[in-house]
Amino acid sequence: MLKEAERLHCVVLLHAEDPERVREWTSIQKTKGNGWRHYYRSRPEEAETAAVKNALAAAEETGAQLHIVHIGTAEAAALLKDAENVSGETAPHYLQFSADDLEKIGGALKTAPVVKGISNKKLLWEYLIDGTLDFVASDHAPAPAEQKNTGSAWKDYAGIPGTGTIFPYLYSEGFVKRKIPLPRFLEITTENAARRYGIFDRKGSIEIGKDADFVFVDPEGSRKIRGKEFYSKGKITPFENMVFQGKVQKTMIRGKVVYDSSTGINAEPGYGRFLTPGTNEEK
Repeated sequence: MLKEAERLHCVVLLHAEDPERVREWTSIQKTKGNGWRHYYRSRPEEAETAAVKNALAAAEETGAQLHIVHIGTAEAAALLKDAENVSGETAPHYLQFSADDLEKIGGALKTAPVVKGISNKKLLWEYLIDGTLDFVASDHAPAPAEQKNTGSAWKDYAGIPGTGTIFPYLYSEGFVKRKIPLPRFLEITTENAARRYGIFDRKGSIEIGKDADFVFVDPEGSRKIRGKEFYSKGKITPFENMVFQGKVQKTMIRGKVVYDSSTGINAEPGYGRFLTPGTNEEK
């Protein structure tokens, strides 16, 4: 696949968990119970690290462009430091939560890859700030309540709604709390993803000729997360009742205000556009 993607000048996105290890450990853990610690042990840090090592070897051999999605293991992220043609992302739930939280929160925090041991969080933040990880993505994968509360860690749907919390979380916990410099914050939230996916000719920065996309934030405001208020059909979130510093007042897309905190969504259905890489794609 990497060879063909290189011929087509495409980036391969990889969910990096070693399938053989996950199948073996899942089979073992299912015999021991249906709790959340069993689910974590079925796909622990080693599953991610092994998959990233194998993927990096294949990318080096082919010279292809590779991107590792939703990394939750710090050791796996560290492997990207000196890798050529390979980028990586994490997600807010890996920066905030651990396997200990999974036991407390349950299905609302079930994802794949699963959230990992508590020591990973601090290192993932460090790798994000120093550039080892390129950006943060939401990994938006919601589900109805009946699929998230089955009573079994094995049967609950693996995915959470992420679009409603990604920017508020990164602004509050990254820019405000951890004092990420503004240029780096903008790379993490906008620029680097646009560059990686070949849409930096239209998106990712404020420049003449690009789409007028803006987020207007009141830094003195705050937002309490309530899943029932999400615009996503998925209302179950592990961030429920957390309070984030900063409040999004308006969102503008291509020069049009599409969201206002006082009135909600203003754009008509169909205003959104599907994005494809441009001719001046940057790798």
